[in-house]
Amino acid sequence: RWWYVKMPIWHLRKLARISVVVNDNLSISLLVQNFFLPWHRDYSMMGYIFGLLIKILYLPIALIIYLLSVIVYITIILIWLILPVGTLTFIFTSILR
Repeated sequence: RWWYVKMPIWHLRKLARISVVVNDNLSISLLVQNFFLPWHRDYSMMGYIFGLLIKILYLPIALIIYLLSVIVYITIILIWLILPVGTLTFIFTSILR
């Protein structure tokens, strides 16, 4: 019960927390909401061009980092769930040989 019920729930809560922290640190949602605003509220043409350019370059990198962190933690959760079954499988196959 602890391994397959309580800990997956704990891991999913941790995944949600990791998602929020990475999003906050990389400011992904904030940059998407303010995508067309000029850089540092400089309302000249250069502020608009520079703001769009920086956001276009930064957002794909931030999204890749975000997705990698989520995928790595999901992989850890799946390894956690498969570990007991895999251990028993290796034990029984080594005994039967």
